[in-house]
Amino acid sequence: MLPPLKRVDKMRCKDCKFFTRAKKGMEHSCKNPKFVYEDIEEDDQLAYWDYESYSAGFNVGENFGCIHFEIKAT
Repeated sequence: MLPPLKRVDKMRCKDCKFFTRAKKGMEHSCKNPKFVYEDIEEDDQLAYWDYESYSAGFNVGENFGCIHFEIKAT
């Protein structure tokens, strides 16, 4: 039998090990390796890019969530 899991409110970014809270404001970040720049190599990744090859990125809200959620260590 598996040990009991920590209860979380759904799978929200604020409870995920890949989430980094912004020092101020709401421009939090996610370091999930499934989020890749330009080239998707697996069928469960998210790709982001830009049109001028200058800079690209994304931010997440603390209450966003995704299927690649992994709970933070306690």
